[in-house]
Amino acid sequence: MFGEEWNCRLDLSRDFSKFIDKVKEEIVKLDSSTDIYGNHDLIKDFALNHFNDVVKKEYIWIPYLYISFQEWIQTITVENTKKIYEIEENSAVVSFNYTDTMEEVYQQNEVLHLHGFVRELEDLVLGFHSKELDEKLPGLETSFTKEHKEMGKASAEHGFKSPNSNKFHDENIRRFYKPVNLLKDLIESFVKNKNIHEVIALGHSYNKIDWVYFKEIIRCIPEAKYLFSYFSQNDRENIKNMIFNNKFDVNYDEIHVDNFKIKEY
Repeated sequence: MFGEEWNCRLDLSRDFSKFIDKVKEEIVKLDSSTDIYGNHDLIKDFALNHFNDVVKKEYIWIPYLYISFQEWIQTITVENTKKIYEIEENSAVVSFNYTDTMEEVYQQNEVLHLHGFVRELEDLVLGFHSKELDEKLPGLETSFTKEHKEMGKASAEHGFKSPNSNKFHDENIRRFYKPVNLLKDLIESFVKNKNIHEVIALGHSYNKIDWVYFKEIIRCIPEAKYLFSYFSQNDRENIKNMIFNNKFDVNYDEIHVDNFKIKEY
């Protein structure tokens, strides 16, 4: 549009503001009599719509990826699936799994699907979290909070738009960001006031990206006995690294996942 490339780097607070200024400059070049200040809202709306179009073309694969994942997760069935683990009834389960295995196969009633649930397809969390992302995209983490959403809704009802408003970004790109602080709050609320005496980690690889969740669970339930199951030697190394690097002071054991089975089928 301007004879230069706008790459839509997602830093909306900076790029979109620059984009509006550039639109105003071009309008003045075309017609110096145009009152750009009196028509600021009109120009801003035009710029926002164009900016959204550019971003959509650049990142058109994102909504299709999300839709594909939604479709795929619905093809997974637990019908005729047999229990292979002994899990006490009425346990409090924090699941990283999107499926309803815990509900349908293990008859668990209290399950927190931390990254989303197949029965609630619009809330699936597919992204990742990093300190670098938080530094580059300030405010992205807090944009997932209930308070932020309520403020946005109230502003919209009064005809106000956020200066960083970007429909494509809100509906698609944010789906691929893991709101760690919000998910930590979910863990705290879920385990609060529960009499938990043992915590079992089952089917987890203990990768560094998920250490923050174990840290939150241990913070909330420091007196419990912890049992970390592992499948591979790499899993076992990850357990040791997690304990050491986070300085976890807990009573814990390690157990190979095969020793956790009920029986062979």
